Amino acid sequence: MSQQASQETILEVRDLVKEYNRKKVLKKLSFEIHEGEILSFIGPNGAGKTTLLKILSGFLTSDSGAVYISQKEVTNQLDLLNKKVSTVFGGGNGFYKNASVVENLFFFASLMGLRRHTIPEKIKHVLKQVELTEHQDKKVGHLSMGMLQRLHIARGLLKDSPILLLDEPTNGVDAEISHSLRKIIKNIAQHGTAVILTSHILQEVSDLSDQIFLLYHGEIMFSGDLSHIIAASGVAYIDRPATLEESYLGLLAKIGGNHA
Repeated sequence: MSQQASQETILEVRDLVKEYNRKKVLKKLSFEIHEGEILSFIGPNGAGKTTLLKILSGFLTSDSGAVYISQKEVTNQLDLLNKKVSTVFGGGNGFYKNASVVENLFFFASLMGLRRHTIPEKIKHVLKQVELTEHQDKKVGHLSMGMLQRLHIARGLLKDSPILLLDEPTNGVDAEISHSLRKIIKNIAQHGTAVILTSHILQEVSDLSDQIFLLYHGEIMFSGDLSHIIAASGVAYIDRPATLEESYLGLLAKIGGNHA
């Protein structure tokens, strides 16, 4: 959890709605995040998490509702959202595998419109943030999955945006690398960036988050921290203390039963 979150609201979402083929994927979502804060969205596949991130980062338009960044409305202003919000979807694709780490970052920095003379110093800075300096001359095709995830984050940091969106940032990596990535994410938030992440790994969510929102069929059904999830689920003890995952699944079952 970040320790330097301020009271300045960086992003505010009001009554956001998105429909596909007359089916509401997002149903009047409202939340806000402050400078230096980490907010997590959890929920089953198909809950609307990735759709939300794509709207906030300027890859999709919403059907109604409003989005504000630093008190300025930016709803469906795709170019401005793309400038103000950095998005990291991760995975093994998205880079030129026969080019080096630095060469890839230089290419993407140029696409983003960074001034050419500032790019080398910016690359040096983001590589240090994600602990990839020693690997800067490696070809991307030779990087491990953990290094690739860090490189995705480095690319997201090139824009110097006040908001960073992370979609499953530790997906597919082992526990040691996951711990390293969490440390990097915490450090980014502590330097003032507002971070929104999605994750299915509850221990990761617990370690990182100032706020947690549970999305279910496009609605925010719960907000709080993991102690609140345990309390709301009613699953705290079986024949032993319940795990976080068991409490989470218990809460999903309760919500599903109420919506049957």
